[in-house]
Amino acid sequence: MRRSALFFTVTMLLLTGAASERAEANPSRIVSLNFCSDQLLMQLVPAERIASVTHLSRAPLGGLSASVKGIALNYGTAEELLRLDPDLAVAGTGSTPALRAILRQRGIPLIEVPNAESFAAIRANIRLLAHAAGEEAKAEALIAHMNDTLVHAPKIPATLRPRVVGWDGAGSVQAAGTLFDAVLTAAGGVNAAAEAHMFIIYGRYRAFDPERLLALRPDFIAYGSGRDLANDLASAELQHPAMRRFFAHRFIAYPDTPVICGLPQTADIAAQLARAFMRKAAP
Repeated sequence: MRRSALFFTVTMLLLTGAASERAEANPSRIVSLNFCSDQLLMQLVPAERIASVTHLSRAPLGGLSASVKGIALNYGTAEELLRLDPDLAVAGTGSTPALRAILRQRGIPLIEVPNAESFAAIRANIRLLAHAAGEEAKAEALIAHMNDTLVHAPKIPATLRPRVVGWDGAGSVQAAGTLFDAVLTAAGGVNAAAEAHMFIIYGRYRAFDPERLLALRPDFIAYGSGRDLANDLASAELQHPAMRRFFAHRFIAYPDTPVICGLPQTADIAAQLARAFMRKAAP
């Protein structure tokens, strides 16, 4: 009887240990339901542990599209989520109550990655996702590389600090408190839109039209080039004759995914802008 009891006790300990080990194991079927979380996830976690990312990341200009190869794509539907049966779901902060309810019912953890409006927020988001995925060491390596890029970015002389507008081509510019503003500051520029108190403010964006932009007279206009600008109606304003006349050779394009999403590569955009400012300002 004692031998049987001992056998039962040992068996239960082994089963409990196995269950505990499974509970502590890193998630191996992670699903991303947001374009920006796709970008962070694919840099932190090996592809074999990613069950699916959004279909948006498949586009040629969709960020880290080369990393999508071999990873299933999703459209964010409940049916897909149930079929994929993830052990971790990653999304933005705009997750619907229905999605949260489905995940809660299935016991699937959800990590919501907030929008990053500063380099400090980018670091926090990387660490948030890395902790959930069990990839803290990879996170610190990415952050260290980002910090190093910022430290060694070209330094613009104070006498050359340009006034810049981050123009989206669709009637608004990025004011103080946005990630673009943080990138521009790191690049040594001054956000002219942050000075423009006379313009209408929508959150951290200001309503601009070409006439107001011309009146502001920035040294450069920077715009994101993550979309096909040649065929995008929003870019038509950039082709306005007055814009081309007054700002010829003063348009600067940058890849917009790192600035939209807040990624380790956002530091590269700051360095790229600094180089462009110095190159265009050179006599």
